[in-house]
Amino acid sequence: QLEAVKAAEQIKEGLLRANTKDMIKSCLASPHESIGIFKENNLIGFGILYDPNVNPAESIKKDLDLIKEKRIAEIDDKQIMHIKLVVIDKNHQGYHLQYHMNKYLEEIAKNKGVKLLLTTVSPFNIPSVKNTFKAGFTYKKTVKKYDGATRLIYAKILD
Repeated sequence: QLEAVKAAEQIKEGLLRANTKDMIKSCLASPHESIGIFKENNLIGFGILYDPNVNPAESIKKDLDLIKEKRIAEIDDKQIMHIKLVVIDKNHQGYHLQYHMNKYLEEIAKNKGVKLLLTTVSPFNIPSVKNTFKAGFTYKKTVKKYDGATRLIYAKILD
């Protein structure tokens, strides 16, 4: 229950998006990819590589100014994936695990032939902003998403 309360506090603070059980289940199913970090057989972090072609309404690409972002506009939607959710247990934060998960998810994406990774980050989650930037993502735009929450959109073109 304590973890549920902590998660609820992060949602209230705008750091996390409130996801339903069905949304999480769908993110864990194919064609999406998920990874986890375990310590002593306990899950301490997970990340999801999400294929927006399953639900185009969830695509981050549609939130970008594609006239300005010509290189992104030229990438076929089938070659785009999102780093949708990376969560690290509070007791294990501060060790750059999110950065390492982003890099590992990037390798999975490259192996799938993905040319563009997109992600959103709360501007109030400074460690996530830093880890996303450190992983080579470029800030593109600030938007209101997920029931009006402010999110920074980041992109990384994979060569």
